[in-house]
Amino acid sequence: MDGSPVSQSSAQFANAQDDAGPCSGLGASPALDEGQHTMLLAVVAEADKEFRFFGGVLTLGVNTKRHSVRDNHIIDDRDPGWNLNGGRIEAGGTWATAPSSARFNGSDTYECNYGPEVAASYKFSGAGGFILYGVVWEDSHSFTVSLDDTSVRMDASSSYGDGIAVLFGQGDLDPAADYLLTVFD
Repeated sequence: MDGSPVSQSSAQFANAQDDAGPCSGLGASPALDEGQHTMLLAVVAEADKEFRFFGGVLTLGVNTKRHSVRDNHIIDDRDPGWNLNGGRIEAGGTWATAPSSARFNGSDTYECNYGPEVAASYKFSGAGGFILYGVVWEDSHSFTVSLDDTSVRMDASSSYGDGIAVLFGQGDLDPAADYLLTVFD
């Protein structure tokens, strides 16, 4: 983790569901400092056993500087506060909204034309932090998440789809400040 070895033997982990080997709980690193971190998974398998890796789960927490957290305050894809560059299809634009029982509030909103002009933005205040959820699937491609003047390049493409995944999170926000979240190609 971040260039320092963290040795853990498979004897520490419980068996994953429907799996004959110990392969869940590969690592945890509580109380990380704010910022970017890297993790390298190195595996030494026994000659008579293979190693199969089917992906991982990242649990993310955000520091809210002791401001209260409203877990039930969720802004979904159909919230009128979203500014979708080009507008929604039903208003003559290019952003489609489709029903999806696997998503929050039963819908997906997406734009299939990739380019710098394709963007969705949301202005907000009153938050000590936030987590942006989205879809990970075979054709998600790369995208950029920008919070005010800070941008992070991401990629949500995967051979394994995930209907609700953490795409980005930010803590240590000032609830009295105004913020602009933008997601673009």
